[in-house]
Amino acid sequence: QVEPGLFIAGVDGTIHNASTTKAKGIVCVKVPKDLKVGKLVLEWDVSVGPWHKKTPHGNHGMIWLHRGRFRSGTVGNVNAFGPSKSIVKMNQNVDMGKQQNTNQKVGLAFANNTTYHLRYTYDAANRNVRTEVFLNGVLQKQMDMLGTAQNRTLSVPVFGYSTKGAMFAEFGHFPGQHFPEMPSFGWRYSNLRVELNVLN
Repeated sequence: QVEPGLFIAGVDGTIHNASTTKAKGIVCVKVPKDLKVGKLVLEWDVSVGPWHKKTPHGNHGMIWLHRGRFRSGTVGNVNAFGPSKSIVKMNQNVDMGKQQNTNQKVGLAFANNTTYHLRYTYDAANRNVRTEVFLNGVLQKQMDMLGTAQNRTLSVPVFGYSTKGAMFAEFGHFPGQHFPEMPSFGWRYSNLRVELNVLN
């Protein structure tokens, strides 16, 4: 859906059920042209499955939104850490150099077999990024960090930086990723909505 000043995309219903045969789900968010965005609002649901048996305190991928590559292209990366850590953490590195990012974390013990609603807002114009976690419509935790998009504008390229597409939303981790990233077998991701407030 495209309206003047607004671009909306999404996937209703189940996006990905993480399993041993399909550990990660990927959604390509295509745009009709190169966009300059003042604010991005991302919403989705995560049904928390079991924690990793050997490393329960490891992190599980709630979402990784990027512009076709990791370096300087990570718009948002949100992860849940299990028991003994019990936190949710986010980071981004838009238009930043090697090994640079901004990040934030907050304590939150996610319950198994429970569905949470998340909202991730990248307000490039005001250089602020916020993650909100809701349970049954009630805000559980909120955290903010600095947004680093150049010229207070989030660029969304029609062909991405390395692969065709624009932005990619990835759900879950593959087995064998860098510690403490754990595969999220039994986790379910659904109801993705992406809203871009377009400047051009």
